[in-house]
Amino acid sequence: KRFDDAKLTELVARTLRENHDLRIALARFARANALLRATKFDRIPTITAQADASETRLSSDQAAAVPGGQRNARSYNAGAALSWELDLFGRVRNGVNAQVAETQAAGDDFRAMQVAIVGEVARDYFVLRGLQERLRVAQQSAATQAETLRIVEAGLQAGRGTQFDSARARAQLETTSSRVPALKAQISATTHHLAVLTGQLPEALDTELSSAQALGDLLPSVDPGTPREVLLRRPDVAAAQASLAADHEHLGVARADLLPRFPMGGLIGPPAVLHG
Repeated sequence: KRFDDAKLTELVARTLRENHDLRIALARFARANALLRATKFDRIPTITAQADASETRLSSDQAAAVPGGQRNARSYNAGAALSWELDLFGRVRNGVNAQVAETQAAGDDFRAMQVAIVGEVARDYFVLRGLQERLRVAQQSAATQAETLRIVEAGLQAGRGTQFDSARARAQLETTSSRVPALKAQISATTHHLAVLTGQLPEALDTELSSAQALGDLLPSVDPGTPREVLLRRPDVAAAQASLAADHEHLGVARADLLPRFPMGGLIGPPAVLHG
């Protein structure tokens, strides 16, 4: 934003919102968060509720043998089952900690991708503006050299100058003119790359970025701080650190799996209710 270029700011905002790689990374972060919520439930008892109802019709002889003599009988039953693992060796605790670290790593990966892609957008934008300026200069030079060639050839026809002067002017014009198609091709490729980075079809920005625009003044240099501060600030380093922590916690889960587990359970519910 300090470059004070509205078009660059708009492209960056569009990239953060629509870039396909960023949307995939954000989906991975959301998935890690969902797994974390599910993993935390391992710390508390699991409750399963169940209920059933049945209806029985007795024969006349069977009904006569039952007190009350009712042939139709309905039965209702409801209850809940509880199960819980006594985490003596830290298997559940390490599993939750591992998922916490993996969620943090997914978030840091998302931030690292944001930094990388936004940097690529800004770089391509500045390259595009530079190419457009080079194209303008090349076209202007070609027009000037074409006029120079016309004057040289007119003088040659009037008996002034030499064939060498005409050949040299023509060679300069052809050399300058040959740069124009190459610059146009580079402009097209850079514009298409910017469109893909913003989550659009390659040709989507052809009209929007076709007009050349001068770049603003250079910004003052940014102090990155000490190497330690840079490492602590970089999201890719933070993601690697979180991944290492997750691996350490997974190792704790694997060690706990070598030891006995102590599951606990119970049933809660009233006795069956009978209705005639």
